[in-house]
Amino acid sequence: MRPKTSNLNEQFIKLSSGDVKAFDSIFIELYAPLVLFSTTFVKNKAVAEDIVSDVFFNLWNDRHKYKDVNYGKTYLSNSVRNRSIDYLRKNNKISNIELDEIVDIDIDFNESEIVEIELYTYLSNIISTLPKKCSNILKLKLDGLSDKEISEKMGIAFETVRSHQKRGFTLIRNQSNKTYSIILFM
Repeated sequence: MRPKTSNLNEQFIKLSSGDVKAFDSIFIELYAPLVLFSTTFVKNKAVAEDIVSDVFFNLWNDRHKYKDVNYGKTYLSNSVRNRSIDYLRKNNKISNIELDEIVDIDIDFNESEIVEIELYTYLSNIISTLPKKCSNILKLKLDGLSDKEISEKMGIAFETVRSHQKRGFTLIRNQSNKTYSIILFM
């Protein structure tokens, strides 16, 4: 269950004294939305995950600096935005005109996007507990690759991809509650 956003500022302040549970609460609530937010800039989920992980790493290392900070979500979203823009600039993937257009993007997601983020996070966590081949195949599937693309990328037969996928879905169904299983197979 996600912590309430009003509680986020309190967690952020607790973080400054080294409260690991506060850091975990902040991470659980904001990691997936921040990855989605960064992805709107960099258009690459793996790069976005690296950017957000780096922001959280720095947040933990510099936690003592945030005793008076009571706007944690804004701070983190600005950090992710700035690092995403830095990435685009460093890799020559953005012009000044495009930069002007994206500077005003905010991390305000609607309810359906939040549900999608939570479902993605939930499935990613379950998938990471599966046997390695099943896990790798389902992660690629979750990233939107077709069975044929997965087969080519992993250098294995199409039928093997389908077999591992079927096994993975069965294991997920056994591990997850009925609501998420229904959503997964819709």
